[in-house]
Amino acid sequence: MLKAKEILRLKHEVQLSLREIGQACNCGKTTVAEVLERAEKAGITWPIGISDKQLMSMLYPSLENKNFPPEPDMEYVFHQMKKKSVTLMLLWEE
Repeated sequence: MLKAKEILRLKHEVQLSLREIGQACNCGKTTVAEVLERAEKAGITWPIGISDKQLMSMLYPSLENKNFPPEPDMEYVFHQMKKKSVTLMLLWEE
């Protein structure tokens, strides 16, 4: 059984505290709190009727959905760094 599933079971079925769940699952109480928070955001309740793979994909969605800043154009940076009085800090601010 996954730790996440065990954490949810211990919280809802046995009603242990975060510290007790952490000791039972051999992880920290902040990890327990994070898993419970992610489960609440995903709308997962106990008993769970989904597979372990589906549970993990609901708790930890892929990072593709998040907006990351665009990667810098390294050719442009390299070309600009050849010029006099151009620093990396100046390019970073641009």
